[in-house]
Amino acid sequence: MKEDSKFNYVERVYNIAGNRDVLIKVKIEKRDELKDLINKIRSMDNILEITSHITLSRYK
Repeated sequence: MKEDSKFNYVERVYNIAGNRDVLIKVKIEKRDELKDLINKIRSMDNILEITSHITLSRYK
């Protein structure tokens, strides 16, 4: 997944434990940018599933 960090919108890439293997933190202004990024990641080898979450509020 090291190639993920080459995408312009990617801020951080984490190797995590649990139901998912990787968490990719991105900062995107428009939904179309998110759609394009997801499509790019989906086209990568060994990507079986993508789950996305959008932050609505930040508390700290």
